[in-house]
Amino acid sequence: MMLKRKLVDALAPALISAALVASCGTDDPASVVAAGSIGRLTELTPDDIAGVGLEFPATGERFLYVRDAGQWRCINASRAVALDGALDGLVADLVSAGEMSREVADDRLEAYGFTSAAPRVTLFGADLNAREDRDELIGFTLGSELEGRRSYVRIEGADPVHEIDSLPEQRFARDAGDRLPPMLDRRMLAGEWPDPTGGFTRAFLDFEDGRSMELARVGDPNTYNWQLRTPDAEPLPVLPYRIAGWQSFVYRAPYAGFAAPSEAPRVGLETVWLTITLIDPTDSIVLEVGTPVADRPLAVRNTKTGMLVLLAPENAALLVPTEGDLLDRSRANRWESWLGGGAVRR
Repeated sequence: MMLKRKLVDALAPALISAALVASCGTDDPASVVAAGSIGRLTELTPDDIAGVGLEFPATGERFLYVRDAGQWRCINASRAVALDGALDGLVADLVSAGEMSREVADDRLEAYGFTSAAPRVTLFGADLNAREDRDELIGFTLGSELEGRRSYVRIEGADPVHEIDSLPEQRFARDAGDRLPPMLDRRMLAGEWPDPTGGFTRAFLDFEDGRSMELARVGDPNTYNWQLRTPDAEPLPVLPYRIAGWQSFVYRAPYAGFAAPSEAPRVGLETVWLTITLIDPTDSIVLEVGTPVADRPLAVRNTKTGMLVLLAPENAALLVPTEGDLLDRSRANRWESWLGGGAVRR
C-alpha cells in the first residue's frame, strides 16, 4: 500500500525557505491558487529505499533499479551496473527535499509541466522482491524546473503541487536518441575505479592459443615503473606512458551496448579468446574477451559483476597491447588520447 505523505514540522534550510517564499510572490508562468507551509516532502529517509522505478510515458520506457550488495543495478537491462551516486542522488532529491505545497486547478496543471508525457518515479521498500506490490512506498510525477534550482512534483494519490528545492529530473537526463537506460555506468569496468594507489598493479593476458604475458608495477609506485614479463624471457621495462595510457583506457573505455549472459554466443563470446586478469592491492577483476572480428563490436564479460558488454570496433583494438606497443619508442602511443593533456608522450 502506498505510504501517505506527511509533512514534518522542521523547516527547510533558511536559504532554501527564503527562495521558496520569494517565488510565491512572483508572477510564475502558472498562477498560484493557494500556497501552503514550508516543510519536507516525505517522512521517508534514503535508507528506506531499496528500489527505484522510472517511467517515461512519452516513449513507453520503464526501468527498475534495485540496490544489490551496496550497488545499484538496472533489473530490466540485464542487471547493468548504475553510475555511482546517480540513484542515491535521485532518492535524496525526492525524500529529503524541502517543499512548499500549493493547490492548483486541474486546468492549470499543464502550465506546471504535468502533462501526459511527464516522467514518473516510484520508490520501493526492502520487501520489493517478496510482496506482490513490490513494497511500493510512494510515487511522484515530475513537472517543470524553475531557474535551474527548484522544480515541481506531484505525489500520486494527492492533489497539491509541490515546489521542491532540488532537480531530480536532471539525474536521468539523456542525449536525444539515446536508447540505453539512464543513470548507467557506461564503462567496460562499470562499478570500478582506481583506488588511491593508482589502480591495478598487475595484469595477466592469457590467450586461448597458449600465449601469455604479465604486466607488473615494480619499485616505487610514484615513478610508474612497470615490467613486461613473458615465459622463459627476462623482464623488460615498459614505456611509462604506454602502460599509463592502457591502464587509463581499461578503466574508462565506454561500452557501446550490453547483452544478457545468455546471449554470449550471439554476440561473439561462445568461446573465450583472451582472459585479462587485473589485480590491485585488495581485489582482482577477470575479463573474458570474445574473438575479435573486424568492424564488429567486441564482447567482454566481467566475471566480477556478471556484465557482458560490447566495445565499439574503434575501441576494441585498444584492449590488447602488443610487445611493440609497450616497448618500441618509435611507434606512436595508441592510448595517447586516454592520458589527457596535449603533449605527445611516448
